[in-house]
Amino acid sequence: LLQTEKAITTAVYRVLENMRKDNVVYAELRFAPQLHTKAHLTQDEAVSAAVKGLKRGTTDFDIKAQLILCCMRNNSNHKENEETVRMALKYLGNGVCAIDLAGNEAAYPTGDFADIFRQAASEGIPFTIHAGEAAGAESVWKALELGAVRIGHGIRSASDKALMDTLSEKGIYLEMCYSSNMQTHAV
Repeated sequence: LLQTEKAITTAVYRVLENMRKDNVVYAELRFAPQLHTKAHLTQDEAVSAAVKGLKRGTTDFDIKAQLILCCMRNNSNHKENEETVRMALKYLGNGVCAIDLAGNEAAYPTGDFADIFRQAASEGIPFTIHAGEAAGAESVWKALELGAVRIGHGIRSASDKALMDTLSEKGIYLEMCYSSNMQTHAV
């Protein structure tokens, strides 16, 4: 459904409208621009459309919001992930605040994407990594080694006291999503 500029712009705008109704004052919306190219949009067009909806929504609903662009775990999308990093750099500070790595971490280990995060770090792009949901604490350790400033889920961190201590000492936040953790049977 989200394969046109209008659909993406409208969706971001409506998400912010609904968040404001729930009294949200700040949000970071994440999406994978590479998943919005099936009807011939480029990642740049997808991100531009999201930024347009974001800017309209933040103005109309008096809510602060930014986008996190997701790279995806897969064997065959390295070029698409590199393009996502380029889009993050292009729009950084203009609607985009970071990148992420999402997808099945058990099938596609975090370490397999180290080059993407070296590239992001060299460009000064902040990043969070989904880790410790479908895979164990070692996935979170790898995300920290790569330089993640936050961890998506991280539920498996609780099985490793040293990891919990490290997360606390470094002030690394876990982005918990209870409904997702229930759906994936992480808890």
